[in-house]
Amino acid sequence: MERRIMENRHGKRKIIPYFGEDIEGRSEIMIVRIVCIFSLLSSPVFADEREKSDENDFLQAVMTIKGTGSEEYLSEDELEYFRQLAVNPIAINGASSSELLATGLFSPYQAAVIEDYRSRSGDILSLSELALLDGFGDDYARAVSPFVTLVSNGLPGKPASYGIPAEHESVFRSALRYDDGDDKTSGMYGMKYRFSSAGRIVGAGLALRSPYGAAHWPPAERSFFVSLHRRKFDLVLGDFNAKFGQGLALWSGFSMSGTDSPASFAKNPVGIVPYGSYSGDGTFRGIAGNFRAGKFTLSAFVGGDGLRNMAESLSEENLDGNLSFRPGVNIAYYGWRGQTSLTFVSETDGLTGRFSVCKVSADGRYSIKGVDLFSEIAIDCLSLMPAGLVGSRFAVCDGVEAAVAARYYSPEYDGSFSGAVRSGTKCTNEHGVTLALRHLSEKRVGLAGKTGFGSSVSLSDLSVNLDASFSPAPKYGTDTSSYQVKAVVSEVVRLSPMFGLRLKFSGRYRTYSYPFNLHLRAELEFGSGEWNSRLRADVTKCRGISCLGYLEGGRKSAVWSAYLRCGMFRVDYWDDRIYVYERDAPGNFSVPAYYGRGYWVAFSGGVRLFRGGKLYFRASFTDYPWRRPLQESEKPGRAELKLQFVLRL
Repeated sequence: MERRIMENRHGKRKIIPYFGEDIEGRSEIMIVRIVCIFSLLSSPVFADEREKSDENDFLQAVMTIKGTGSEEYLSEDELEYFRQLAVNPIAINGASSSELLATGLFSPYQAAVIEDYRSRSGDILSLSELALLDGFGDDYARAVSPFVTLVSNGLPGKPASYGIPAEHESVFRSALRYDDGDDKTSGMYGMKYRFSSAGRIVGAGLALRSPYGAAHWPPAERSFFVSLHRRKFDLVLGDFNAKFGQGLALWSGFSMSGTDSPASFAKNPVGIVPYGSYSGDGTFRGIAGNFRAGKFTLSAFVGGDGLRNMAESLSEENLDGNLSFRPGVNIAYYGWRGQTSLTFVSETDGLTGRFSVCKVSADGRYSIKGVDLFSEIAIDCLSLMPAGLVGSRFAVCDGVEAAVAARYYSPEYDGSFSGAVRSGTKCTNEHGVTLALRHLSEKRVGLAGKTGFGSSVSLSDLSVNLDASFSPAPKYGTDTSSYQVKAVVSEVVRLSPMFGLRLKFSGRYRTYSYPFNLHLRAELEFGSGEWNSRLRADVTKCRGISCLGYLEGGRKSAVWSAYLRCGMFRVDYWDDRIYVYERDAPGNFSVPAYYGRGYWVAFSGGVRLFRGGKLYFRASFTDYPWRRPLQESEKPGRAELKLQFVLRL
């Protein structure tokens, strides 16, 4: 039996057996595989068990992958992408390294480890086996479990062949809202359809939505795509996202800038992927493709508002004044320990062909001896001004991880299409440095009502983040340079198998507007099988003192779920507003900012009507019976009812 020594991302060495033709090796791996198969069959983490996973579990998985500690730091674009990935999980036993990277779930090192392990030891048959691979661990394997499938029809120790069936998903949603102030009821609706052929060779999607206040027909927001996927290339016609490097030159869609933990410092680019949500804001519309040749991938596209306008309206106004085209190219090399790529993106105004945006960048990510290095350098070709970032993520000791990153975005650098780490809204006019530490307790606590892999979590998860930024040019209404210092400390403590406590403190000082902002958040969670509840309290000191609290309880079974949330808030100034993630139907992103003095009640849930068909609902009421200081009239209340039907075949 041969042995191969592998070095994991923490610098430790691990011996992985490679069983050749000897009989003893075959016997050993057969025993291991039988144990893994039995573990997989008895595990609750199964494709037909995915519907039993709670919304809280889904959010926690996304937060772990993105490296953030709060639901409010996620974006609608990110949640929509992960929901679709959960519906159509990737078969990691049949995917190439580039296909694994395109999901955004894995770093280049993790994807290379999966591919190498499969070639030497056969398919991965359980999440426990995935957790043992270098660069993973129990927590990360648990986080990616909703988005991957371990299907295998090959013999133990041998790669498998795959036949993925065709899939259809239809979503119909509608809502009614009553505003007490206007004594008026308004409505909205949305429809989505997605299709993937057997083997996922061909895919298509269409989304239509008419929001509150818009005409019911034609729909105000429309998006669509048709895709073709082969081993060597992907083609997309319609709406798509393009995300490359560390996001300095090109990262379409909305991107949050939080760096709560070391996991959020380095981005995992997904390249070009179809976009199937409603509006398509922040995405590209046109034609795009990924072309693979060995370790190289070439991505190219032509899109922009010009094609979007021409597809939705051929009015003279759109053709004459609102045309813009955005071509882009990325060429990437994926090696064993990392990747590097070059990106070019531009935008032309109208029919003149003049460039309004033109940027080029070079990025790289490399892992060696437990140290993850990443960087990107970009040039704005019109202003000839640079921007760059560099960072590292590494293990300090057992259970302690750290990350540090520095960024330089000149005021003249065009931040269009950018989504790199930052404190402001665009990658421009900012120089900064960020440091984060995370301590994960080795002691684990079992979760009540759960069995098998993923049924235990670390006793304590502590993260500390410090960020300092300087803006040389005026911004936010100032007439001088400015700087800002932020600190975030958060900890998740598992008090018992049923109770968990989340604490988060954030503080900020800046030289403009209201300098100080202090925020304290505490959450007590209870979970026991199908029953769970949450008690949350927030206190903010900025312009004044604001507070918010709510209590939520509910139950989720394999057939139905129901949750009731009741809360109160006292927020006298808009600068002190408090954001809260609201439970809703899948594909609906709701993070309202609470402002004023009032209370709210929300009842939400879902029921499975038949196999593949689910009905979701949400009824909420917000009232403002108490006036703020200097408030002349009462703020009107609002009631809303939402219904959504999802059909999957």
